[in-house]
Amino acid sequence: MAVITTTFSSTSGAAWASSTWASGDPSWKLDVQLTNWVNAINDASKISIIATPGSATARGSGDLVQWLLRCRESDTSSDYGLNFCGANASGSAMPYNPCGAYYGRTAGSANNGYGNYGGLITMSAGATPISTSDRAADYRTAYDAEGATPWFAFMSNMFSGSNSGTLHFLCRLSLSNMASGSYYPSSGLGKWIYATVGNTSYTTVALPQFVTPQRNILAPYIGVGSYRTLRAPQPPDGRGDGYFFKLGAQYGDSHFLGEPTYDMLVSSGQTGTWGDTVILESKTYTRAVGCLWVRIA
Repeated sequence: MAVITTTFSSTSGAAWASSTWASGDPSWKLDVQLTNWVNAINDASKISIIATPGSATARGSGDLVQWLLRCRESDTSSDYGLNFCGANASGSAMPYNPCGAYYGRTAGSANNGYGNYGGLITMSAGATPISTSDRAADYRTAYDAEGATPWFAFMSNMFSGSNSGTLHFLCRLSLSNMASGSYYPSSGLGKWIYATVGNTSYTTVALPQFVTPQRNILAPYIGVGSYRTLRAPQPPDGRGDGYFFKLGAQYGDSHFLGEPTYDMLVSSGQTGTWGDTVILESKTYTRAVGCLWVRIA
């Protein structure tokens, strides 16, 4: 399957998710692509959308809207998954970072209609500064739903005229190189990583924080006990520009999680600006944020 991409934009002052949640909202446009991707995977045992910004009880200033992606690998004893791309419905910056993973969820009216959580794994504040209320923004999505390692990327340039922005990246990890007989949980862990990063500096070598969907975070952890930093080369800014690296194998608090594919790469420090492209081994990548490049063809 070819990589599917789309681009769209919002004007300064636009709501991220308006009170009526209309087709012109940036979050609506993202929802169309995210839904297409999940539908193309067509396997609810791996991933399904159980709530969207349209599920929120309220969509005003200060109201959190998000997607809940259930990722429980046919484990029906608990509801766990990912809190994807949480943001203030009005488009103003949130005072905290609502992105991460949830577990032990029960449906209900709590948390603006998203239900009660047994627990949350949240990434640090400022990792994903979605903000549309005071600036124009450009967006791009890219995804591949085929095969054993589907992935989805949402990229944004929230600071019009600069080279900073945000990235949300979902990737099903490959286990093909796992040694025979090595430890890996057979249940209670979704085989995904959700990585997010946001930066406001052209020269920042930004690396994402990530979480894994899991039934709980009691020791010994089957995923990650809290958010982690994605393991990747960190070439120095301004030296050796023009080199690209694959993300390496990722590890949780106690064991191997899996390997990301070649669909997100790390470049040396100041390679490219937002939206630039490069072709490597017949694959086309675009600069998403910092030193991170996402495949678009």
